[in-house]
Amino acid sequence: MEQEQVKNQGLTHDGHDIFNAFVWGIFVATFFAAIIVLNFIPTCIA
Repeated sequence: MEQEQVKNQGLTHDGHDIFNAFVWGIFVATFFAAIIVLNFIPTCIA
């Protein structure tokens, strides 16, 4: 247990890691949503 904490120390803190994953998840989801919307707009117009 203690060895694991020493190994992970300095890389990421638990709360910070979860927050980063959450932010990246939103960023990636928004990015893909934008691509899908941009791909569908010409089809709707035409």
